Amino acid sequence: VHQMNSGRVFASFIVGSFVTLTRNCDAKWNIGKVLSLSPIKCSGKFSIGYKSTDAVFLCRSGRLEVLQSDDESNEFTICDVIPISLDFDPFWDKGQYSSTPLGSYSLTNSVVFRDNGIFDNLPYKWFSERTIKKSLSDCTQKLKREDKKFLNDYVHFYSALSTCLNVKITGLVLEEKDLYGKNGMTLGGAVVLANQNVSSEWMVSPSRPFLPSAEEDDTCTACVAKCHLDELIGLSLSLNQPIYCSKSLYNKISMDAKLVKISPSEQTEDNIPTSESNNENICIFASINDTTPSVDDDSLTAWEIFNPDTFFSLTTTQKRSILRNSFRAMQTSSELPRPREGEEALNQLLLSLMDDAVRQEVLRKISGSGPSVKEEQGNEESSRQSLLQAMGEALERGDTAKAEQLRARFAARTLLRADPTQAKGSYDTFLDQDDWYLAARRKSMRLR
Repeated sequence: VHQMNSGRVFASFIVGSFVTLTRNCDAKWNIGKVLSLSPIKCSGKFSIGYKSTDAVFLCRSGRLEVLQSDDESNEFTICDVIPISLDFDPFWDKGQYSSTPLGSYSLTNSVVFRDNGIFDNLPYKWFSERTIKKSLSDCTQKLKREDKKFLNDYVHFYSALSTCLNVKITGLVLEEKDLYGKNGMTLGGAVVLANQNVSSEWMVSPSRPFLPSAEEDDTCTACVAKCHLDELIGLSLSLNQPIYCSKSLYNKISMDAKLVKISPSEQTEDNIPTSESNNENICIFASINDTTPSVDDDSLTAWEIFNPDTFFSLTTTQKRSILRNSFRAMQTSSELPRPREGEEALNQLLLSLMDDAVRQEVLRKISGSGPSVKEEQGNEESSRQSLLQAMGEALERGDTAKAEQLRARFAARTLLRADPTQAKGSYDTFLDQDDWYLAARRKSMRLR
């Protein structure tokens, strides 16, 4: 198992199968058998090849297995732990007020000012008040300014959640964030939130391994909010809540590590993590060889798919690879749907980034109906779709010459569009090129 910074894990081999999410009659996600994990309260280092990062190690709650070496040295082996590489150091206890994950002491709450973290992913759509997000931020900041007990940012954030949103954290979950086929996966954090009136119904535990589905989110009852891994660790330590993980995922990514007691004379920059743990002279080390394979190198972007049949032939791994390439080309930090959200969420995102004519042809094939090619000749945008339809029929007949002609006509019409991924009429058509203008430009550049 290979883990990179920000929680990226690559597995050279896979034990068992990926977690299969199933729906039950109550419209909940069943994540199968889950295990309760707890952060080990001491500093850690996780090395991938020559690169070493600070890390927190998770073990099964109340079941940490430690083996002492035969030579009675200060080294011990701890079995079956999960290393979590950190971008920021989490708070180790409720009273750690002197520093924040963003640097030295500040009156700003570090949880509020993290991009794409738990604060940004809260269910604000449950509330009609348009300024609810600002109200939560103001409340969190006020709690920190008026704090007399020197509590940390996660405690203030949790208190503001209850006061402003009337929601409660009912579960912390370590899950798969992205999949790379047999190459591995990326880990992510998730926080289960529920309205306080029904919070008891959504308490996650080994006996109740259920997460709210999209239907529950729509009824403003409960939801799952994505968060950073260091936020997941920080919430667990500050609120004294366990982190739940499916047993199949735990079996894939757990490993043995070394626990070392370091005397002051032996401390160096290489073996002293920067995290402020409770056990300053104890450190956990784990390492793996850096054999991370390259991924997504040969993948298309979503708008480069011009054959509708290509969409139906893609595997889940290939769809994720195409979407990652698309996001990189768009220079956006958007995240892919989590595997627990199912392939439908993946398909919707992929279709939204595809050429509109290709998208409409895919939807026509999915529905099994739609206008014929002859009915499409009057409209420019539907004509692009009809060209794709005719091209597919030519390929089925084996007429590659005809299919190539149709492809060239489709490409010429596509060049006229300012954004072919958007539906016709969704933006000002003044942005599109006129066919005479494109023809003149190509002629001036001596292009055929």
